[in-house]
Amino acid sequence: MYESLTRQSVPWEAVIALDGADRTRLPTPLAGDSRVCILALPRQVGAACARNLALGCVRTEFVNWADDDDEFTDDAMTVRLRTLEMTGLGWCAGYSEDLHPSVFRPTEALCGR
Repeated sequence: MYESLTRQSVPWEAVIALDGADRTRLPTPLAGDSRVCILALPRQVGAACARNLALGCVRTEFVNWADDDDEFTDDAMTVRLRTLEMTGLGWCAGYSEDLHPSVFRPTEALCGR
């Protein structure tokens, strides 16, 4: 995720919620980037709770959710920002590559695939 963010052409900031993980495990470039805020939770609370807590650290007008194993195309943030600015919509969605798809696929389970 971080590498794809560094290729974006628009300004960005990131909030990383460490869900009980050791802060020293972060790669040095990520930990030292002034655009990155690290929210180190003292114990595991789960992905949804960690994301909600991280939302309180956001200082920007727009928010984009992503996991550490997601990757954006080089123009992803530009396309999303332009869409929001041109349309005045309250939200938009875009593509990101999931480098490590989960084993459980809810649509397959629900549809019997």
